Amino acid sequence: NPQVSPDGVNVVFVRGRMDGSREIGIMDIGSRNIKVIDIPGAFHFSPQWTPDGGYIIFSSDMEGSQRLYAYSVQGEKLYSLGNIDATAYESSIWPDGSVILFTGYSADGFDIYAADLSEEFFIEIHPDAEKHPESKLEIGAENVVKDKRRYSAFYPLLPKFWMPLAFYSSDAGWYLSATTFNSDPLARHSYNIMAEYYPSYGYSGVSFSYQNDLLMPSLGVRYRYIPVRRECSNCSGNKNYWLREQGGTAYVQQLFRRFRYSWTLGLHYSFTGYNFIDPPVGGLIEYAGAGAEVFFENAKSYDFTPGRQDGRIIALGFRKYDKSLGSDFAFNKAVLDYREYLTLGRNKVLAMKMIGGFIWESDRGGDNLFSVGGITPRMDETLFGLDSAYMFLRGYPYNVDVGSKALVFSAEYRFPPLKLDAGIKTFPFFMRKLHFSVFGDYGKAWDNTVSIRDFRASVGVEFKWDNTIIYHYNITQSLGFVKGFSRDGISQFYLLLGSSF
Repeated sequence: NPQVSPDGVNVVFVRGRMDGSREIGIMDIGSRNIKVIDIPGAFHFSPQWTPDGGYIIFSSDMEGSQRLYAYSVQGEKLYSLGNIDATAYESSIWPDGSVILFTGYSADGFDIYAADLSEEFFIEIHPDAEKHPESKLEIGAENVVKDKRRYSAFYPLLPKFWMPLAFYSSDAGWYLSATTFNSDPLARHSYNIMAEYYPSYGYSGVSFSYQNDLLMPSLGVRYRYIPVRRECSNCSGNKNYWLREQGGTAYVQQLFRRFRYSWTLGLHYSFTGYNFIDPPVGGLIEYAGAGAEVFFENAKSYDFTPGRQDGRIIALGFRKYDKSLGSDFAFNKAVLDYREYLTLGRNKVLAMKMIGGFIWESDRGGDNLFSVGGITPRMDETLFGLDSAYMFLRGYPYNVDVGSKALVFSAEYRFPPLKLDAGIKTFPFFMRKLHFSVFGDYGKAWDNTVSIRDFRASVGVEFKWDNTIIYHYNITQSLGFVKGFSRDGISQFYLLLGSSF
């Protein structure tokens, strides 16, 4: 944190020491001579000159918590700022030297504070140097660590919590689930486990994902053994049925990260089997394919914005299903997911999404189709993937349209959020913010030809509630109401985990 003195003669800076702490130095620009301030080594940072150059104000934890201190350049004395009884980090001094601004932390989170800066509040201190001794480390055989062990990620990866969730859908009733996720301290391994249960039907399932970032590129697997509720619009009698979906995906992907954007290139192999469990008709249907995907993102998200803004997300994927890969059928499948986030004034966002899919060279006719319609409680902010042929269209029943081609547009105007930042003592559930949006959906799935008049439209409102659980993990819960205005349109309330996009 180099800072030039008001007279342009000296530079104050922070540098690291061999014992891991920091020290503050003052360098004479002309002679390049360096003087180290005689204070204990600690976590010092953000040194600032007072306008007259008489003091250096800096943040340090030399007495325990991070506080602001003043060092007299001429008198070589150390003072604490007695009028600031708060944790303090970065600071900036008003041009006339009368006020100091600093970032601080309290029960309400981070904020910017202002306090008077005057010598009358300076309290001379003599910190205990024994708590922060000077480094005596020398490179040599005698300094070899005796209790040296290889890094192990096993115990840090063990589950630390299970988060229970409950959802309701009009066709499947209440559905219960529990989820956990974790990663090791070096982020070499990460995983997610979710279990679910439908009490009204007695069906249960589990899904699991794991990614290894030890190597470049990353390697990962996903597995699911879950019940899936389907509605058949063209079937006679009972239109609802249950499938058992079981299968997984193995993938390799490379992330290219830059300051303002990132993009990912990936290759994968996927295997999925479907078995009718209610009614129990037909045998196991298997799909297996390999493909690639490209993902680009430069959208940003801030603490007081209603989700993402100022950017876009683009994902393009292709998969080829073939009998030589273990599939019962052969066909090609491509999907495009494009999302744009425009900022319209302070913390107001217009979010737009277009999802399209195309299936060709199919040997299965009526199957292997995209499904448009309905809302699933598994919806979240992840991208529409090749593993599913489902595209949500709020305000219509599940599978209201099926076809080898599909296109769905969504637009949401998201209002500024209401800041909550409240919790109940140390209970591991912290309420961040509430935000509200109005939206419209417009989409269709088809086989041969389609016209604009065939597309289905709906409008609705949605309330989102952002929370932090287990002191670290951020989740969003959404409650909405939607009305479909085209043929087969319905009015419905819905509750889901995550955001629409």
